[in-house]
Amino acid sequence: MMIFLLACDDDSGSITEPSDESSSSVVQSSSSAKTKKSSSSSFAKSSSGKKTSSSSKKNEQSSSSTNRSSSSVVSSSSDKRSSSSVASSSARSSSSSVSLIVDPSTVVVDSIIDSRDGQTYKTVSIGAQTWMAQNLNYEMESSFCGDDGCVRYGRYYKWDAATVACPSGWHLPTLEEFETLFTAVGGKKIAAKALKSTSGWKNRNDGTSGNGSDDFGFSALPAGYRKNNGTFEHVGEFLEFWSSTEFEYSHEYDVYDIGIGYHYDGAIVDYSSRSNGYSVRCVKD
Repeated sequence: MMIFLLACDDDSGSITEPSDESSSSVVQSSSSAKTKKSSSSSFAKSSSGKKTSSSSKKNEQSSSSTNRSSSSVVSSSSDKRSSSSVASSSARSSSSSVSLIVDPSTVVVDSIIDSRDGQTYKTVSIGAQTWMAQNLNYEMESSFCGDDGCVRYGRYYKWDAATVACPSGWHLPTLEEFETLFTAVGGKKIAAKALKSTSGWKNRNDGTSGNGSDDFGFSALPAGYRKNNGTFEHVGEFLEFWSSTEFEYSHEYDVYDIGIGYHYDGAIVDYSSRSNGYSVRCVKD
């Protein structure tokens, strides 16, 4: 706020009327005195103006300093709140991730009967999800048996068939549902080890077992896969599960799938041509 001070002179006062002979000099003297007063008054006003200007500058500087100080306090307070929010968010995220890991002792084992053909499938409830613990073996168009005659590894499905192959109340899992499963068993980096069956897998290159621990009863088997030319590859070494999620960059041809191998503990998210033949694990609606 700017403050202006005005210096005011009081020209009031009584003048004794002079004699006739000195009136001229008195008039001149009075005029001169008035001129001096006017000059003095102007100087006072000018001086007062300078003081006011100087005072205003000081007030501006003081106000600016106060504003900067206040801004610094607000900024510091905001930074602290922001830092606190980030820390709180990270803590909640970490806590949420830990809470999604499932204790293997809580897994519920059950079974269902496919009313379409009377086949029975073992099931496991892992956290909030219930999965088939065996590969689907429902015969339909674009499904195939391997060298084992569909006895051990179930059938191999082209993707279009896989999307409608599961029995009523069950469906082909999305990529997100597979990732939920990986989190539940300890994370993608160890998911293959936790989900693989305890037998049937080829040994690693260093001679150690390629089998899994099967902690959750999921019993993933090394079924390999069927190429679109009709040949079967990598039986005993790998498996491929279809997901229902199309690959966003070439969805007309490719779909996300889950790969598990004998020589590593992690699960792999990949994408493949929908004309390949892969295994199917259904998840409950």
